[in-house]
Formats: sequence, structure tokens, C-alpha cells
Amino acid sequence: MDLTELLTGTEMSLERVLWSMFAGLVVASFMAVYNRRVTGRIVRLLYDRDAHSPAKSLTLAELGLARSMLVRWSLRNNGILRKVVHDFDPFAGNAALRAVNQKTRKRNLNLLRFYIPPEVNERAELMYIREGTTIFTALLSIALFLAVVLFCLAVVPGLMGLLSGLFQEIDKYFGTR
Repeated sequence: MDLTELLTGTEMSLERVLWSMFAGLVVASFMAVYNRRVTGRIVRLLYDRDAHSPAKSLTLAELGLARSMLVRWSLRNNGILRKVVHDFDPFAGNAALRAVNQKTRKRNLNLLRFYIPPEVNERAELMYIREGTTIFTALLSIALFLAVVLFCLAVVPGLMGLLSGLFQEIDKYFGTR
């Protein structure tokens, strides 16, 4: 089965199921590494500097992440990182310096200060602080699953042929006479 047939075919086959599962594992592995290394970086920096309240909050520049587009993207309004990292607008009372535009709700990430409140510490530790997926473990899991897929693609058709032959012999022996 070539790639075009695999992507455009309509019938369900073992090969299609296995390759689809493999593609899902590859995407999930790299998303886990991204989550740990990129978005987890700001959480680890905030933890290292004890930013657990608005009074101790830090700007992206103070964290050394002012130019990190991936961190900025992760801090968007509906991003998963926003469930752990909260923001604080120190200039909320001053309309000229306010970090959040009241009309458009656009946030100026350069002016906002970020912290991790105590009520989400457990979630932050579970998702970003504890040792988790590394590039090595992601590549290892991909390699192992690839080996399983190739093994299944090589062995299962032969087993299906053996089982088919067995059932045909049983049918001949016990079939209608």
C-alpha cells in the first residue's frame, strides 16, 4: 500500500489502522516534548523566582522571554498555559498605561506581569515541573511503536492465513455431509 492509497482509500485495513495509530503517537510525543520544554519553561522560571502572587509577579522581560514567540503564543487568552500562569496588570488604574485595552480586550504582554497562584500549584507541578517526557523518551517510544507496527504488518497476515486454513479444515470435517 503506497502513501496515496493509505491517505485516500475508503476501506478499513489493519495497515491503515496501525499507521494511523503510529501517526497519532508521533504527534502526541512531540506535543508532550513541546509542552514540557517550551511552555513549561515559563512555569519553571516563575517557580524558581517564587512568583506566586501579584506582588511577586514578573514580566516576560524579567524572565528573559520577551522575544520568545512560542511562549507568547502559549499565553494567548484561550491557551492551556493560562490555566496555570495568571497575569496581573500593574497599571489597571491608569488608562494610558493599561496593559489590557478595555475596548478590544487585546493584551500587551510586555506590560503584563505573570505569576502562578498557590491554588494551581499542584496542576503546575504535575504538568510542567516534574520530570516527564524528554526528547529521548519521545524518540524511544516512537521507535518502539514503529517496531511493533512493522512486526504486526509482517506477522498478522500470516496468522490470518493460518487461522483461515484452520477454519476451512474444521468446516470440511464438521460441515454438512
